[in-house]
Amino acid sequence: MAPTGIGLHVWVLAQPDTHRPRSADLLVVDTTAATSQPLPDTVGTAWLAYQSDDYTEMPGIHRAVPVIDLLDDQVDLTPQRYLPQTDELASNPAQIIAGISEFDQLLDELRRSLPAVRQMQTTPLRTAPQADVGDLVRSGSIAVHRATTRSRSTSTSAKDVLVLTATDILAGGPPTGSAARTVNDNPGPRVRAGDILIPVIGQKITARVATPEQIGAELGPAIQLIRVDTTRFDPWFVAGVVSRTDNLRAAGRTSSTGNSALRIDIKRLAIPVLPLDQQQAYGQAFRQLAEFRSKLDQAAATGATLAREIGDGLTAGALGVSSRSDHVS
Repeated sequence: MAPTGIGLHVWVLAQPDTHRPRSADLLVVDTTAATSQPLPDTVGTAWLAYQSDDYTEMPGIHRAVPVIDLLDDQVDLTPQRYLPQTDELASNPAQIIAGISEFDQLLDELRRSLPAVRQMQTTPLRTAPQADVGDLVRSGSIAVHRATTRSRSTSTSAKDVLVLTATDILAGGPPTGSAARTVNDNPGPRVRAGDILIPVIGQKITARVATPEQIGAELGPAIQLIRVDTTRFDPWFVAGVVSRTDNLRAAGRTSSTGNSALRIDIKRLAIPVLPLDQQQAYGQAFRQLAEFRSKLDQAAATGATLAREIGDGLTAGALGVSSRSDHVS
């Protein structure tokens, strides 16, 4: 049985022939480095080139190595050891320079996405009375929904439906989960425009207003939903205020997951009671903060990739170091 810890090696042995070109050389080929053509073509091309009178190595893929270079204290015939890596980069220098410019634009957007705020001695939120979500549910101005618990369907007539997961909420992306449902299954809660989505388990309370891509998806088992009367409550305002840090002390309970995550009791969350126009003003600020967090995550991921590409470009000699004065027009 071939070993699984290392790549499969194939040795081609032939009778020595002093009349052949490079009879004192060993051809080494790394087929894993040639991803643009099938394996037989890579090996065949290398072998025909090796047998010709005008053999030229292909960096990183194949090379003729003098046998004398292989005889050392430890003989290692692993091809990669004798194949100099190609100087090709995952991104060419022009793409990297363009990426730097695009990253600058992203940082500008990030700075502009923060809401405008100022220090004040008192604000409507500081003096507003508080109402628990549980009390608001009993009054009929707010509804709370959880996913319907059901066993896994084994029917051949079952169809898959899109299900929203906790990860989808945190990422602000479309539903990535799925579940099998039959025509006899009671439909679970579906996400509507303006719904406020909250993961059941977390180290903090994260409430997000449903995005257009999430509307219509079925609610996943790890998610709870607040649906408000929009004539009395602004969804972005509610999402912002229930996510505040001190709500966690009132609504968080130790979960059974064994880590530091808490189970969020949504009905124990508190919401300040304000006129709708004031809610909408705060709601716009909370919406901007949500967009800021999204752009911040994007900037972190893009910046990490860009830093790696710049480092690779510098070490490969494809990029040079310039002074900051070179960038000033």
